Amino acid sequence: ERQAAAARAEAERRAAAEAARREAERQAAEEAARREAERQAAAARAEAERRAAAEAARREAERQAAAARREQLEREAELLAEREQRRLEEELTRETELLEALEAEETARAASPGTGRATTSGGGGGRGSLSSAEQRQIDYYKGVIGDRVRQHFSYPPGMSEGLSVEFEVRVTSAGYIVPGSVAMLRSSGTPAFDQAALAALWGAEPLPVPTGTLFDQFREFTFTFRP
Repeated sequence: ERQAAAARAEAERRAAAEAARREAERQAAEEAARREAERQAAAARAEAERRAAAEAARREAERQAAAARREQLEREAELLAEREQRRLEEELTRETELLEALEAEETARAASPGTGRATTSGGGGGRGSLSSAEQRQIDYYKGVIGDRVRQHFSYPPGMSEGLSVEFEVRVTSAGYIVPGSVAMLRSSGTPAFDQAALAALWGAEPLPVPTGTLFDQFREFTFTFRP
């Protein structure tokens, strides 16, 4: 009985020790799982914070880029406005000078009856005699103006080639056509061609006219257009 009791006691002790060991392992496993869960949660929070910071940085960069672009556009708009203002002022000055010159020319013509302005095909006119160098320059600008107009000309559908039309044109020193000044001196006989040539003439603005005294030859000139 004593030995049996001792065996039972030993068995109970071993069972209790095994139970204690298992309980300790269970608690250790739970602690490890808790710590792993906390680690993963902390990592997830850190990743979320990193992404949030990256998104905030991206939005800030976009905001700064948009602000910089807006500032650049505002500066460009200001520059364009200033340039346009200067251009309009210069154009107004040129128009005023042109009108004054035309009025002076009309006054001179009225004071000297029988004199007139000689014109040549494609440009020129004003003074009675020209040097060979001036004539070469005039011929050069005639060709340049013709080339510029051809760049803007398109043959109407079904139109035959070999047509030509002649206009009288008044321009400013900047090469812009004076509104209402274009007059057709000789039609090609085909209204569609005439209109296409007129549209090309206006589309070629500003015309490449010379500067200085040579411009007087192109202030009011006859332009013959042949594609």
